[in-house]
Amino acid sequence: MKTTILLPLHRSHRWKSALIDQVRELQQVAELVVSDATENDDTLAALRGEFGDAPRITWLGRRPLADGWRAHANDLIGHVSTPYLMWHSHDDHIGVDWITAAEAVLEEKRDVVAACGPVRSFDDVEPARRLVLDVPSFVELSDSRERIAAALAALLSGRPADLGVLYRSVVRTSAVRPLPPGITDDQYSDVLWALSLVERGPIGRMDAWYTKRWHADSAHSQWTTWDARSPALREILINQLSTADLQTVVDAWTVDASLFNAAIESVRLEERASAAAALASLRDDFERSRSWRITAPFRRRATGRRPSS
Repeated sequence: MKTTILLPLHRSHRWKSALIDQVRELQQVAELVVSDATENDDTLAALRGEFGDAPRITWLGRRPLADGWRAHANDLIGHVSTPYLMWHSHDDHIGVDWITAAEAVLEEKRDVVAACGPVRSFDDVEPARRLVLDVPSFVELSDSRERIAAALAALLSGRPADLGVLYRSVVRTSAVRPLPPGITDDQYSDVLWALSLVERGPIGRMDAWYTKRWHADSAHSQWTTWDARSPALREILINQLSTADLQTVVDAWTVDASLFNAAIESVRLEERASAAAALASLRDDFERSRSWRITAPFRRRATGRRPSS
């Protein structure tokens, strides 16, 4: 097996049945590390009871780790001995083709550091709530400066999902860095990690799908909205780049400035249009008023008495 799937659990009881099916499917093509560092419920015990000492599955139970999903995910990196790895969420689903297609990309394209396909929501949600997140084309760019600048531009224009999708990648173990601290606590740690992945090299795109649940109880749903205008964000992004090329940052900030100026102009135009509409409405109301109609004859007489120039 060439890939290890890291499967961190936390209060996963509601997904237990789906997890049993997922482990059974994926053990055909990958090593699995199934972990519950708190064991607040019986999910890990139930899975272990189902599969016992099955080959290619490592079981990790309660142990002292820092709070939060990031510490748990980082701890699992140390249990990987295969050339490739990926993190897999307990409430999501992938088929064996996610692994086999990724391995094919990584074997064929020796310059790429990871392989990723689009992420879509489960079909059991209402059609209006179904989502598809594609892998952005800029991650394939061979020029590192262009690739990083495009990634920064995506983040600075309010598109963190462009990088967030990459957290589902199958990655060369040699290219994996630990998840960094988030914007606040663990928030958007996956996005910042993806920025470091893009810095390491291009990512190969594949056709296999990752199926994700977006729901109110997920960690991500508790996060604050990505604030692309935050000055602190810019410092965090620069610090995240281990080899922050000045020209790359300048390029990204130039795009950022143009976006900001465009936003300002848009607001100005909206304000002008709104003000013009408000004045027109006031004028219509005024001209329809009783006082305006009554004084019309006097205004005409006054106009007629104006001296000629």
